[in-house]
Amino acid sequence: MTREAMKTPMPTLSNDIFPRVQPHIHLWTKLYGRNFLSWHGYRAELFVTEPDLIKEVLNNKNGVFKKENPDKYTFKLLGNGLVTAEGKNWNRQRKLANHAFHIENLKNMVPTMAGSVENMLEKWGYHDGKEIQVLEEFRILTSDVITKTAFGSNYLEGEKIFDMLTKLTSILTANAFKIELPLPVVGRVSREVRLGEILLPPNIYIIIPPLVSHNDPQIWGEDVHLFRPDRFTEGVTKAAKNTNAYLPFGMGPRNCVGSNFAIIEVKVALSMILQRYAFSLSPSYAHSPIQYITARPQHGRNFLTWYGCKAQLYVTEPDLIKQVLNNRDGIYVKGKPREFLKKLLGDGLVIAEGKKWSRQRKLANHAFHIENLKGMAPTIVSSVGNMLERWGYHEKKEIEVLEEFRILTSDIISKTAFGSNYLDGKKIFDMLTKLTSIIAATDLKIKLPLIGNFMKSSDDILVEKLEHGIRESFIQIIQRRKEKIQTEESNGYGSDYLGLLVNANQDHDENKRISTDDMIDECKTFYFAGHETTMSLLTWTMFLLAIHTDWQEKARKEIFDIYGDKKPNTEDLNIAKMKTLTMIISETLRLYPPVLTLRRTVASEVKLGDILLPPGIEIVIPPLVSHTDPHIWGEDVHLFKPDRFSDGVINAAKNTNAYLPFGMGPRICVGLNFATIEVKLTLSMILQRYALTLSPSYVHSPVQHMFIRPRHGAQIIFHKL
Repeated sequence: MTREAMKTPMPTLSNDIFPRVQPHIHLWTKLYGRNFLSWHGYRAELFVTEPDLIKEVLNNKNGVFKKENPDKYTFKLLGNGLVTAEGKNWNRQRKLANHAFHIENLKNMVPTMAGSVENMLEKWGYHDGKEIQVLEEFRILTSDVITKTAFGSNYLEGEKIFDMLTKLTSILTANAFKIELPLPVVGRVSREVRLGEILLPPNIYIIIPPLVSHNDPQIWGEDVHLFRPDRFTEGVTKAAKNTNAYLPFGMGPRNCVGSNFAIIEVKVALSMILQRYAFSLSPSYAHSPIQYITARPQHGRNFLTWYGCKAQLYVTEPDLIKQVLNNRDGIYVKGKPREFLKKLLGDGLVIAEGKKWSRQRKLANHAFHIENLKGMAPTIVSSVGNMLERWGYHEKKEIEVLEEFRILTSDIISKTAFGSNYLDGKKIFDMLTKLTSIIAATDLKIKLPLIGNFMKSSDDILVEKLEHGIRESFIQIIQRRKEKIQTEESNGYGSDYLGLLVNANQDHDENKRISTDDMIDECKTFYFAGHETTMSLLTWTMFLLAIHTDWQEKARKEIFDIYGDKKPNTEDLNIAKMKTLTMIISETLRLYPPVLTLRRTVASEVKLGDILLPPGIEIVIPPLVSHTDPHIWGEDVHLFKPDRFSDGVINAAKNTNAYLPFGMGPRICVGLNFATIEVKLTLSMILQRYALTLSPSYVHSPVQHMFIRPRHGAQIIFHKL
């Protein structure tokens, strides 16, 4: 977010720099209010922005709010100096600093300041009427002033020291925050204490970001972002509704000891400049304030972040994505699944590794082989026919297609997976749908470590009940099929997907045999491969066709050219001839990909591009980044333009590795062809009968719910042809 905010100059010379300089904190205060809890790795941090609470923390009358222990980078820069010291050490150093910056001593420094400013202005005399880059000029000036005032007659030696300190600062600030996110941490709570209405446990960290209170219109007025010096005509005390909101140098016993020095230096410099020059802003200036010490991607498009205490490398460069997903050396493994995925998919194909994955992938490849998919076509056509029959009663009325496609895809997957037991399968998938909704909703809730082991929420109890119900239902179906073999009612376990799994469960070869738990997990995976992804793809394709009626007409013409007004021929699907529909589906998958994140874990040290990765780091690949990159797809990247796929996926983008709707490499989604055939047959039968328009009641609000869905549904109006 910081990178996105800072990558271009601000469009106007606005003083509203908060959303740009600290975008995360700006967003969090809007979402969570003035005071809120956050986590930095495994460390709890309380953000405090209420002025009265800020005063309480910074005045620290009870000595409860301690300075945090400096990290290694801060320690390298400042050692155990005044900023980081505590207790007696801090008291001793503060007395020395107070003496050094006493007003009488500051008066004696003014001639030195004036002399340094004079030297600077003498150089400026050669640049009358020309632009001067004042940031660099003031860096030289302030360095000169601080060197002379600190070292006196030894200022040349001091200058060498400060040059080295400047280099050290640049190196450390660049390196310290390749990984760590810097925040204005004030200190740590040393024992339990009440702060306002909040009871704080020991060791929680307090963070006070001054930009929040400095930009609060309730404190400063609606003109808070305007440059209005007259608000300080009666001093700081009367400038704001609450003086505790003004924190340029902190507050309390640990406020910046050098504030008077800085103000005097600035006043001397500005006085001497304004005596000689009128100045105006150069046309070349780009308004682009940044936080100098900030979290920034070290390698541009690939950057490191933290999820709890786990390091994650986000990879968005297409060639590196290919390297990770193709996984030629077996280094990029799936890793331990997150808890919610484990509950949904068990140890099925999506999660399994090694020999187990190889065995399960062979089964899935067989199930989704093109010949088997052709055998599923009559089931798909029949289910779509039943749906369209219902729609006949709603002509010229809106239909919420997300729910309709949920029912359709559930019906198809139940019949193709369970065959004659499809009603039992439907019950299982209904339970899986509920389980998905609960887990997707609760996954983003904050969970406190260990507490969940002892206290279960109502959601936890319902999840356990559903998991038990799903397992028992599977076992009953499997048992009935086994009994039919034993009583000779059947000579096989069935040709559907479940039959394939039961057959593998009964295999005499231990290397090919799968357990009952494996069967259950694979059925769960089949549900997601054939239901959730297809429902999402159908919904967004219908939405886009309802808007882009020109492409709707092109698709309809193609369908009538192939099938006429008859149902699709399930013996000769003619799927390959649907070029226009293929382009439309490909573009829909680019804009609304079903898979939002692909994750791998580094098994051993490896070099990825220029990055040396240690074992254990998680790699996160977000397809939406490469799918919406104008450098890859062109400036029209956000437009629905199916014709970009007119020569296939290979020629659609500057780099084909940027297109990842179903992943890539050996672990590409096994249900890809199933989903594509189902979508093409469904759309063909709909477009043969209806013209589509988007309902005025539709609200565009895509949301992540395992897959991308329209939050408020997708309302389409159907007009019979």
